[in-house]
Amino acid sequence: MRGRDQADMDPLARKALLRLLKSADRHEAGVAARRPALTDSALTAYKALRSLREKEEFEAVMVHAQVEGAIKIQRPRHDPQGFIERIELADLGKLALLLGEVPHGMLVAQARRELSQFAEVYPVLHDVSACWEKLKNVRGSGPDDAAQWLMACEAIVYARSQVALGIVETPVRDASSRLFKDSKRIEHLVSRIDVLLSGNVEDQARPDAEVLLELGLYRQDHGMPKRTTAAPSQNWRTARHVASHDRGTGTTGALPLQIG
Repeated sequence: MRGRDQADMDPLARKALLRLLKSADRHEAGVAARRPALTDSALTAYKALRSLREKEEFEAVMVHAQVEGAIKIQRPRHDPQGFIERIELADLGKLALLLGEVPHGMLVAQARRELSQFAEVYPVLHDVSACWEKLKNVRGSGPDDAAQWLMACEAIVYARSQVALGIVETPVRDASSRLFKDSKRIEHLVSRIDVLLSGNVEDQARPDAEVLLELGLYRQDHGMPKRTTAAPSQNWRTARHVASHDRGTGTTGALPLQIG
């Protein structure tokens, strides 16, 4: 099998080995106590094969995987050519390599390295990666979504820089186009942005408009949202007027709203 494309692997054998890999990931993450192995229940489809050719193709994959040091197969003692009874994991890395996959633990480690540049500013990223280690997704994302979390960090930095310049209301798609050359990218990142702003992976998700408003962003099709304050008539448009007036008098930076 060496040198052949992985797509040529017997489909049933590949499915079984992927199941073993998933079991190994769970064991490595500490969420499964049993050592990774495929037993009778996981080999039912294989044992139901009626074609000798199909049986041999399945077993050829398993023998090859054993030769590569990825697994260990067990057959009946009294029948060395009989159906395989048990398949145990021998080496997680070698099994993943054989299947063209990446072990979950390696994915998490890579994601943590990628996010480290923002981890000091957003410590909640440590909690995000800790959830991933335990095979828990955060707002529907796993370690292979690390790039989206990086973009969420960049979106916050950009939006806050605009507010600091006194631009306290910006259509979200305009901001997204300028930052990512994609008018809808920030809207797709709102769930990640929400976690970064709240600093808690367990908090309930807020409405998108509320998250965007915290960054001075709004959806044009929804109209300008109002701030939730003790004075309901005060909104972002008033804030922009105040900021513009102060810039005209030489005051720099974004000023807080005056309530009352």
